[in-house]
Amino acid sequence: MAKSKLFIVGVLCGGAITGAAALLASPASNELKRKLKEKGKEWKQSLHELKLDGNRLKVQTIEALSEGKNAIAKLKDEMPKSLSIWQANIEPNKEKIQQELDNLTKTLENLQQTLPPKH
Repeated sequence: MAKSKLFIVGVLCGGAITGAAALLASPASNELKRKLKEKGKEWKQSLHELKLDGNRLKVQTIEALSEGKNAIAKLKDEMPKSLSIWQANIEPNKEKIQQELDNLTKTLENLQQTLPPKH
């Protein structure tokens, strides 16, 4: 079974090679060779452009990562300062709210004392 598969593969490969050789040796092969050369040049140019695009993408990725790293470092440095400023800004309001809560608590306690007990 394995030998017959190898034989069939060999026949198919031999046929393909013979067909390609016949095409290249025929009188019309000059036109075919010219077209193959043109396509080869086009593919080579396309591959070169892909390589350039890949290199540009690599550079842009490195730049973006560097900028992101710098931005995170800057944010890390600025965050504690901003938090301190925010806390300083809300401190007066925080104290005022605490005073109002204390007043409300006292008022509720006074109301509870003035109300008759429930039976």
